[in-house]
Amino acid sequence: MGGILGSLGIDPFYLFVILFVLQVAIIVLLCLVYDKYNRLQNSYNVFMKGKNGKSLEKSIFRRFEKLKKIEKLAEENREEIDKIYKKMEGHYQKVGIVKYDAFHEMGGDLSFALTMLDENNTGWILNAMHSREGCYTYIKEVIKGESYIELSEEERDCLEKAIYQEEYDIKDIEKYNTIVLCGGIYASGIAGLSFLRKNYHLLKNKKIAILCVGASPFDKKAFNEVKAHNLKEDLKNVPTFYARGAWDEEKMSLKDRTLCKMLQKAIAKKDPSTYEPWMKALMSAVGEKCDWTDKEYLRPLLEYIQ
Repeated sequence: MGGILGSLGIDPFYLFVILFVLQVAIIVLLCLVYDKYNRLQNSYNVFMKGKNGKSLEKSIFRRFEKLKKIEKLAEENREEIDKIYKKMEGHYQKVGIVKYDAFHEMGGDLSFALTMLDENNTGWILNAMHSREGCYTYIKEVIKGESYIELSEEERDCLEKAIYQEEYDIKDIEKYNTIVLCGGIYASGIAGLSFLRKNYHLLKNKKIAILCVGASPFDKKAFNEVKAHNLKEDLKNVPTFYARGAWDEEKMSLKDRTLCKMLQKAIAKKDPSTYEPWMKALMSAVGEKCDWTDKEYLRPLLEYIQ
């Protein structure tokens, strides 16, 4: 053997080492296979314990029946959860409150405005005005974040605090050098303005602008009235611009459409020659889809911030 390996140029020692390593590898592999086999055998014994082929079949069918019942129960639970979520949408879950001194005659802010809204920002605003003679309470309806009755400054602040309480983070805004607040005009109020008013002391060194969006064509007199009504104290000198939006009754809720129709009927009783610009826009939009958006409205704003 040694002569044969020697003639082939192979050292018998190296061949022995190789065969030894292969043998060890085979032994290890056999141990692993045997261990896996034992585990499978144990699992099989547990699975088949006390059962024959017929009883095992019955057991499997029972398991399938239980799975069907569980699936049915899970589907019923999902439907119930969906119903609960739909009911929760109508529950009041957003709250905003603003305390103030209504008549500047008593110590402490005893008057307050309270807003309570559901998931769709529909609800009401309660305004309690306290004076020496008594307490006067008013309530105004809010539909999808809008009030069709003019709101006081405290009521607007209260409404916006309820709507945007979790959406604004001043830390995210402070990192920008130019800030533009874009808000719709509702009952002479500008949406989102209370956030700017509240945080103006943190943003006053930045370039700030306000873009108002409404349905009426631009009217300088009406626009100046909106600015005078909303921009006071710190915000008085903030550059403010106007852009016209759109009108689509199909996208409105039933309540929105009903309120608009009631308003249109009230305006229709007036002499058309006495219509204000917003009245003309409202009457011309009856039953129509209107899109008055135009990039030209943004030109003055862009020229200011650039």
